[in-house]
Amino acid sequence: MSKVLIIDDTNPEIRYSNGWMVGGSVTNDTNECKSTIHRSDAAGNEISYAFFGTQITVHGTLDAPDTNGPPNATFSIDATTPVVFNSTRTIVLENTALVNSFVPLYQSPDLSKGQHTLTVKTRTLPNPVAAFYFDFFIIATGSNSAPGNVIVDDRDPWVSCVGTWDDHGTIDEYLHTTRLAPDVGGGSATFRFNGNCFTVHNPCPTCTYMQDRNIVDGIWYHGSLYRAIYNWSKYNCSYSI
Repeated sequence: MSKVLIIDDTNPEIRYSNGWMVGGSVTNDTNECKSTIHRSDAAGNEISYAFFGTQITVHGTLDAPDTNGPPNATFSIDATTPVVFNSTRTIVLENTALVNSFVPLYQSPDLSKGQHTLTVKTRTLPNPVAAFYFDFFIIATGSNSAPGNVIVDDRDPWVSCVGTWDDHGTIDEYLHTTRLAPDVGGGSATFRFNGNCFTVHNPCPTCTYMQDRNIVDGIWYHGSLYRAIYNWSKYNCSYSI
């Protein structure tokens, strides 16, 4: 299966022009990757990123576009004709009066497998508060093995669920999907992976009621489902909840 990589906005290989501001989450109610964001409040600010793969998607946050207006930017692959933000009218939000995170701001067409460069350039703001917020890239590598941080959605066939898990999701979650564990216990989910660290993301990181038991290769860990285990010393590991 082709690996999909996630590249956070803080990645040192991303090149930013002057004018970008770095911050945490846009609001207390949004869930930006690693709680970091790059923001532009002016025209002419650029992002450049070279990647190897077959497609790239730019994810960001839209801050109440009904009130503040949409951001204004263009996206270009390998110096081709720039595409204006949402010119295809494919961006759909759960509620345009609220702040929406994990929004796919741009997705490239299918590309030949190889080296490509994405350029993002901000344009004149339609409204002084219509900032452009960049959160992360998603890279379709076209390869079964690729170095970097692989992202796995809850519906991925490599995630094995036992019990009556309910399929849920809203537009402002990654791929618009989540899975809800059985209310009365008896459910488990297992993911086998080759690597040395992982992070389990929960769409409600501040919820104190989402406590569970986590197992890595037979070892129990107690704590919130929103957690990370870094520098794991084994490969071909098995993670269960």
